[in-house]
Amino acid sequence: MKWRYAIHLLVLIIAGCGGGGSSSTSTAAITLTAKSPVLVTYTSNRVQAAFPSVAAVPDGTPVVFTASSPNISLLPATATVAGGAATVRVKSSVPGKYRISATTTVGATVYTGSALVTFIDQPSSVQLSIALQPPVGNLGGLQFSILNDPGISAFQNFTSLNPGFFAFTNLSSGQAPPGNRTNVAAISATGVDVTSTAALFRLTYSIGANGGLPGFAIDPASILAVSANGNTITPAPAFLTSWKYDTDIF
Repeated sequence: MKWRYAIHLLVLIIAGCGGGGSSSTSTAAITLTAKSPVLVTYTSNRVQAAFPSVAAVPDGTPVVFTASSPNISLLPATATVAGGAATVRVKSSVPGKYRISATTTVGATVYTGSALVTFIDQPSSVQLSIALQPPVGNLGGLQFSILNDPGISAFQNFTSLNPGFFAFTNLSSGQAPPGNRTNVAAISATGVDVTSTAALFRLTYSIGANGGLPGFAIDPASILAVSANGNTITPAPAFLTSWKYDTDIF
């Protein structure tokens, strides 16, 4: 599905001014956020500059986008604001990490900012790390399900990174996750105190030849956490997930 690969650069104007004394101009920051990485072979990556209000940047205001490398094409390089947003598309001819910048001027105020965007080749594997938002005290048992996007071809391996847990999944190496779901359970007889955002579990999956960039989520309905004395922990702990593809560029 194309949205998995689309870059979204959201430009938000943060109020502020620079200069002083007799200066007739002021400056304000544009914060660019991007969905990254994206596949280098994908040629329709949407870049949107959205502002907090139509009044901040009126319709028809030109927003100039530039890139740090000739490998990047911006289509078009200048877009006009309509309804509080300006949209261009970006593509790259080769993998790499590139800086995309945006600039616009409204009256005497110059807005500018930039963000890094990474283009990568089709990966063959992805490593998922899972942590809990601390603090979680005296955790005696935890179970949850991981939902993966289509594109994952097989589960490879599972590692429990906290020595206080005995943990396992329902999958064997080489098995495709049934229903795009992986179940994980962990138990501790003495209780584990989660005091940091360090990863507790790590899973590796294979990606199909044209699998794109599949992502992951925790099924909230599947979460069950109990203390070492058997009491249900409420509210359930919040999960922190991150993943890295084998072709990522850092």
